[in-house]
Amino acid sequence: MPGPIRLNDPTTSCGSVVSSKLGAFATIDGKPIIVRGDMAACPLHNGVFPFVEADDSTTFEGFGVVLEGHKLACGCSAISTVSLAFDVTPTSLQSLGSSSRAKEKLKNAGSIGADLAAECVKDSGPFSGRFRLLDESTGQPVVERSIVLETASGRRIECVTDDDGYTPWIESEEEEGMSMRLNKEDTA
Repeated sequence: MPGPIRLNDPTTSCGSVVSSKLGAFATIDGKPIIVRGDMAACPLHNGVFPFVEADDSTTFEGFGVVLEGHKLACGCSAISTVSLAFDVTPTSLQSLGSSSRAKEKLKNAGSIGADLAAECVKDSGPFSGRFRLLDESTGQPVVERSIVLETASGRRIECVTDDDGYTPWIESEEEEGMSMRLNKEDTA
């Protein structure tokens, strides 16, 4: 049976998993477990893409767990570094949004719950990026929403999305995973 994917696991395109919504909430051997909507860098398709397949029989915070063989939006998949395998059945692609126009806008975005999706945008520099928060039903940017970005090294950044739904650019001296979550203190 396929093993679960964790933060920093490699992809079939020589990339790696770069974000985990769950962070320290759910780990295997100290590394965060990856769920539908988490992102991985794909050098083959020159971008950062969300996992669009997951096993919905095993969930955390309502998100299905990504297993080896589950696909990213670009069509590549991740390779599990966990030696222990689990007895689960992979499921198929989850549809995002309700219209084809919304789905097109969300093709590189991953669900983060509460009818919201996040799209990771990579700068030309090797270790920088930002997220864009989108409404899953319309594909429109979610503006002035308070969120928290956390890096694998422990950096915590509270910020608000701009008029186009983007977070500020985040830069790092080295490659590291990053997670994004809605700020619980935000009542908007």
